[in-house]
Amino acid sequence: MRFTSQPDKLTDFVAFRAHPDETIAAYTLPIGKKESRQKLDECGLWVKILKTTARKSKKVKLKKDYYYGEQGKLVKFLGSAKDLSYKTALKLAKELSVGATPKGKAFTTLASVFDSYLSFGSKRWAPQTMAKKLKIYKKFAPIKDKDIARIKADSIFAIADELYQAEKFAALKDFLIEAKMVFSYAKNRQKIGKSPLDGVDFSKIYVTPESDGFGHIETDKDLRSLIAYCCDYAGSRDVRNALVLGLCTALRAANVRFLSRENLVRDENGYYFAFTKDEMKVKRNGDMYLGLPLELGEWLDNMDVGTYFFMGRGGEKVLSDAILSKSLKDYEPENPKGRIVFHSFRGILSTFGHEVDEGDVSDYDMSRTLSHAIKGVEKRYNRSKSIATTRRVLTWWFNYLKDRGLKL
Repeated sequence: MRFTSQPDKLTDFVAFRAHPDETIAAYTLPIGKKESRQKLDECGLWVKILKTTARKSKKVKLKKDYYYGEQGKLVKFLGSAKDLSYKTALKLAKELSVGATPKGKAFTTLASVFDSYLSFGSKRWAPQTMAKKLKIYKKFAPIKDKDIARIKADSIFAIADELYQAEKFAALKDFLIEAKMVFSYAKNRQKIGKSPLDGVDFSKIYVTPESDGFGHIETDKDLRSLIAYCCDYAGSRDVRNALVLGLCTALRAANVRFLSRENLVRDENGYYFAFTKDEMKVKRNGDMYLGLPLELGEWLDNMDVGTYFFMGRGGEKVLSDAILSKSLKDYEPENPKGRIVFHSFRGILSTFGHEVDEGDVSDYDMSRTLSHAIKGVEKRYNRSKSIATTRRVLTWWFNYLKDRGLKL
């Protein structure tokens, strides 16, 4: 309901200066008006309020978005008032105002530098790394079209502040690392004279909860409960089987998600996985060959599947990273060492392999099985020896899991 005494302009509200977010959220349009564009600050911060109606329910809603404007025109979308605080929108608008490039002058945008950064990096980055960088890049949306030479640290802090306040600490860490890398690349390519992040120590700005990396388990009891959770997974059969395979082989999530019939090979000695270097995170190791226990290979070979072993809902696409990431969220070990995720299977194999079977599984054999980076002469590891070594490690591990309740 709109009170007849409500001012038409947001800046006329007494509460606006002290509580801008609450004032904007509560604001309604004058009767009969479908849209309003209001200047909120002299730096060029505007808000656009649009009345929308849902097709089915006919319910009326107000869409409120922040923009940067010049000479009465909305020049750049900053974000929805639902997702962006007034303080952050104001920071972005001020930065755009101070660093505005003179009209008609050509400049290099952050977006064009990022495209170049990806193009040159693609020669050494795995597809999974490229996909991750593109996902992180979406966070740069408020500044991607700006002149990179005029971007200040405040604009980057504004984005980081939003992630920090939302307690998205993993996303924050990825964003800050990527920001430093992109601006360092721009500096080395002489697109900018100095990076706005030179000398910035993010650890002294953003205090995040301590983490020792991916969660893991260390006790036999917790391993048994994890085995039971995976084998009795209540979701789809494909997710269940992907969890079981991940636990048995410690493959990275991407290799499991995109596992195809072509990756499964059988020879006179049994089954093994064959991955090209482009399918692996660590490309410099070359092609990867992972020997499998016979029972595990037969289990996969007998599956009634198409090109890929594990499909998402509807059976049209492979399992998404999000589904696999969330599949272990309900698992609760008795002695948790961080939250268990799919990647945790790798650390669990390493932990039990060294502590329980230390005499037979060397560090090098474990590194080969987990496809860690291999240096020097050892990198040139012969294919048949690689298959035999990894099969020995995984056969021991498979039997160890079976003794504790694993069922294919």
